[in-house]
Amino acid sequence: MFRVFALGLLALTSTACLVLAQEDMDWIRSQWRSGNYANVIDPLNQFLSSLADQGTNFEADYMMASSLSSLNGNLHDMGCRYFNMMLRLYGNSAGNVDGLTISLPAAKNKYCAPPPGSQTVYALRIEKRSQVLQDVSKATPKRMGMGKRTYAPVVSEASLQFSGSYDMVHDGWRGTLELNGTSGVYFDAERHSYRLLVETHGNHIVFYVLGLGGENADGRGGQKFDGYLMSQTRDDIAGLTWWQGQPFGFYAIRRKR
Repeated sequence: MFRVFALGLLALTSTACLVLAQEDMDWIRSQWRSGNYANVIDPLNQFLSSLADQGTNFEADYMMASSLSSLNGNLHDMGCRYFNMMLRLYGNSAGNVDGLTISLPAAKNKYCAPPPGSQTVYALRIEKRSQVLQDVSKATPKRMGMGKRTYAPVVSEASLQFSGSYDMVHDGWRGTLELNGTSGVYFDAERHSYRLLVETHGNHIVFYVLGLGGENADGRGGQKFDGYLMSQTRDDIAGLTWWQGQPFGFYAIRRKR
């Protein structure tokens, strides 16, 4: 009887852990796709530390490597060490991350390429996952203020100034752009919807329309749009987009609120 009770309790505990892990990953994805890389380091560390060194979770590992590599100083170097660990663990393979197909060798070259004109390369320091995570734990908690997390996207006041509906034209193609902080959706002329990855810095916005024309800009997926909000009227956005490596103009006019 006790054995049955113990097995039942173990099953309930395992199920609860799986649900919590999934909630963690949903929150982590939302932060990662919004470019809030510092926010995801600690929860990713907790999630990945629960895996054995040979355990695999390509998505979580890639989000850790790319997040660290997008930050400065020692954290960037730790990200490059983490990419080396991934190459040892996964080989020269591709994996799925938040609906995007990521080539691991190409990603490492993007984030950890040597400086222009340099003949040196990053030392191939092959380590176990746990070794890198221990160093990340020492480097991040106090300096970056990471304590108990709350599962809600962090939306800056600057990003909210872009929120609204826009009539958009890019090289003659018309559609509707819906922005809401660091997320959004694009509708083409036939009302097909495409999810956005959005990054903002002041009145500068970069967004990727996922699945539009099959582009894979910057390894993030989707067609890239780089623009600026008009600083006086705060109504319209103008900038550049790229198709097959060629730049084209785009503009978006905010609909009246």
